[in-house]
Amino acid sequence: MNETQIRERLRTAVGEARYPVNLSSRIEARLKDPADGARRSWSGIRAPWLVGFGRMGAIAAMLLAVLLIAALAIGMHAWRTGDLNAPLAPAGTDPAIRQYQAMTVEDDQLLADAAPAVDTCNYYGDPKCLPAVAIQTRAVQQWLNDLNASRPPARFAAIDALIRGHLGRLISVNNAWAVAYQARNDTAVTGGDNEYGAESDALETLAADVIEASPRTTDSYQSAVELNRAYLVACTKCQQLVDQDPASCEAQAAGCWDEIATIRLQLESSIGDLVWGFAPSRFAIPGARLQADLLAADQAVYAMESALKAGDQAGLQAAQDLLRQALGRVDADSASIVRTI
Repeated sequence: MNETQIRERLRTAVGEARYPVNLSSRIEARLKDPADGARRSWSGIRAPWLVGFGRMGAIAAMLLAVLLIAALAIGMHAWRTGDLNAPLAPAGTDPAIRQYQAMTVEDDQLLADAAPAVDTCNYYGDPKCLPAVAIQTRAVQQWLNDLNASRPPARFAAIDALIRGHLGRLISVNNAWAVAYQARNDTAVTGGDNEYGAESDALETLAADVIEASPRTTDSYQSAVELNRAYLVACTKCQQLVDQDPASCEAQAAGCWDEIATIRLQLESSIGDLVWGFAPSRFAIPGARLQADLLAADQAVYAMESALKAGDQAGLQAAQDLLRQALGRVDADSASIVRTI
């Protein structure tokens, strides 16, 4: 089932209605493991960031897609007929929110406009290559400058922190890539391509969540919170990372990198989803607390990554403890929202 078919089925069920443009890709992403992405692929072809679990994973993704479409259809129909609590005013009615969204649109487009020139960087010694990369880096820095010169609305506080993190890592990756390119280091260049691809894909998704943010009803928000919690609970690699002995993680670094990438995807997707469809006013405070604890878990994962790179077993243990604590708070936050009548 592709995106077009999903749209047609939804349209048949409820008529024209807003739902995320990348619904099917988000469903599939949650059921897959992250793999390498690519940005300046020497072949000119961008590699997908995610690889699947095989046929069983595809079947599970298909079934989940159908279930979510049905849930969306029922929920939207109930919304239209007054069976659910009425949603809040559209996200764009608050001037601060409109301004933040407009800034995100502008900076996201500026970065997108810089991409084509870099994609033509296909051989060592190309005189257009490093200047193109510099233009791209300036676009990333401009976005970061705009964020530093502003204060995010409370609704976007957690996702703002995620966006800042990805922007900072994009600059670091680009700087390292330029050094590797000048040294003609194939391994480092390819690694930089893959890392940039993963970071930019994540950034693009988060930006879209900000730009498209709109209110959820009480029932649909509670369902979203429960579904995101279910994804974390069902994430085998996430649990492995939480439970794994730090010494074992260092000894099996490749497996730990996969686990880190997987749980990061789950955490950031959860924050993005709760921004894209934000909480009704009655859940504004617990919803903000949930996002803050998801962010704390994400930051603990990055601390684990840094410690793993440095071979710091004590730091790895400390970050793992922080992750475990943050996930416990996420579970409690989610439960408090879901069981609220």
